[in-house]
Amino acid sequence: MDVSELKELDQAKILYKGDWYVSVSKEFLFNTNISKDARFLFLILKSFTNPTNPVAFPGTKYLQNIMGIKTHTTLGSYMDELVKFGFVKKEQIKENGKFARNIYELSEKPQLQPNSPLVDFSMSEN
Repeated sequence: MDVSELKELDQAKILYKGDWYVSVSKEFLFNTNISKDARFLFLILKSFTNPTNPVAFPGTKYLQNIMGIKTHTTLGSYMDELVKFGFVKKEQIKENGKFARNIYELSEKPQLQPNSPLVDFSMSEN
């Protein structure tokens, strides 16, 4: 993603002044293959998207604060879980050769990468 695309994302975020609810499919919400904390992180990330674009870019310290997490490592483990199972694509953005921010693209349906474990994400009835 280049700088002009980032500016468009920033503008889209600023232009949308309304409020909306976060909704996810029951399939995602009841998915026990990922931890409840990773699902909670996904909901928080989704709250940063606008209704027409599944892209979010909140800061990690802000996410830690919202979730009540003290370490970056703990947040990273939940994020890694979402990435591993294809619910989030994470892109690191650099500006002037230095890390600037992460951009997260969300999907409620897993977009598994070639090296991801094969997991049945259907809801099991117990």
